[in-house]
Amino acid sequence: MTAIENMPQIRALQPDGAPTRAAIWQACFNEPMPDGLDGKSPLEFSSAVYDRLERIFGEASGHDIAKTSDGMTAFSSGMKMQKALDSMSGPVTLSLDDYVVPPSLPPLSQLPPLAKCEETLAKDLYRRGSHQPIKGYDPVITFGAAGQPAETVHIQDVSDLNDQEKADYYGDKPSPISQGLIARARTLCGGSDAQLRQVVLNMSQAGTMLLRISTAAVGTYVDEHSPVDIDVRGQADGSVTMRFHTPDNSPVDVEYTCTVAPDGRASVTGLHMVQRPDAPPAPPAPGESVPPGATVAPAAAETTEASTAPAAPAAG
Repeated sequence: MTAIENMPQIRALQPDGAPTRAAIWQACFNEPMPDGLDGKSPLEFSSAVYDRLERIFGEASGHDIAKTSDGMTAFSSGMKMQKALDSMSGPVTLSLDDYVVPPSLPPLSQLPPLAKCEETLAKDLYRRGSHQPIKGYDPVITFGAAGQPAETVHIQDVSDLNDQEKADYYGDKPSPISQGLIARARTLCGGSDAQLRQVVLNMSQAGTMLLRISTAAVGTYVDEHSPVDIDVRGQADGSVTMRFHTPDNSPVDVEYTCTVAPDGRASVTGLHMVQRPDAPPAPPAPGESVPPGATVAPAAAETTEASTAPAAPAAG
């Protein structure tokens, strides 16, 4: 990632040919490459680059091991180095301009069959909003053509399901709710199987994983099961956009858009993340730690917040 970010400087040092290790090191670290690295294996050179990056992040964090790891994780996700370094000192605001490359989405080669995509989606529906729950939150996914009224699906409303369907819903199996979401997505995908699979997969935690990866940098960590709604829209050019956005009373203001092309390729085309100054920060899920530097609410806050999802039936 550091070589990609510094490619203009590398080319200024070496306009032609494959970049040499010396040019890469000088451009990335503003210092001559240590003696002996030219004769090392690619793995050994990569390890030396990693060690140098670790020293940079370690110095910036005051040699706090956890903060160093957090900063390097942000950097490895595609965030620009200076922004990742800044995030270790305090909350930052994130946009697409803060990334060397946009955050990644499942590539076409890794898209599973539609049945597997539905299985993944089905496992996540009743979990949406379970981490850092917000009182009264009712997770929804909306569908429609661009500029037209949207149809809203309340993904945790099981009032129309019979007992077996409820058991499937809470048992991580496809149910009328997941099937209904797929049917609505299909009407927007113009017959493209790859596009449909990408949309369905990204309605699951595959699409909300960006919350886990990036929100620690803005000061309040939330994860892929935190409250977030999705607006799915068919566009005139055949693409489908998926706008992910946190509710107004979330401790973080997050909005990002994934654009899924007719051939199934997907990319993040818009992103905004910032900590809300007036919202109470949220506690972690039970047994889960929060990245150092991120704000969390006092434990007492857990008694005032609850998920709106009905409780899963007891086993047996």
